[in-house]
Amino acid sequence: MKKNYKLTICYDGSRYYGWEHQPDRDTIQGKLENVLTKMCGEFIDVLGAGRTDAGVHARGMVANAVFDAADKERGGRERTPDEIRDYMNRYLPDDIAVKEVADAAGKIAVVCHVNNPERAEYVKNELAKRVGFKKIVVTNAAGVATVYANDGGIVLAV
Repeated sequence: MKKNYKLTICYDGSRYYGWEHQPDRDTIQGKLENVLTKMCGEFIDVLGAGRTDAGVHARGMVANAVFDAADKERGGRERTPDEIRDYMNRYLPDDIAVKEVADAAGKIAVVCHVNNPERAEYVKNELAKRVGFKKIVVTNAAGVATVYANDGGIVLAV
């Protein structure tokens, strides 16, 4: 069964081209997605609470990902958050570490700032599809649309 997981990550970004995917370049998001994809046997999208530029480090970057944590080699038993963390750390490079994995139970997603209402609507729809939130509110303050995802639980503000 797919669940929403909160990931707390630290990394030394010296040899990476930032957080977000870039063609033919090593990124933090790409490394995390590769490990989760290997674990799950299907592509897993990791959504970060923000982005970092090339060479930037993080002590507590927060991201979320929705996936089925079943361990097919152990009869389909669901991995615990600690087992997911340990698996990821075993296969991630030494300069990226997952400090914590927590079952977010559909109550957490990234908060995303976007520059226009059309983009905000797109992000809202993507969050609804990927995370399955019941309520997604788009507000517009000082000309910047902010997307908050919430099902009555935690809203992650970074």
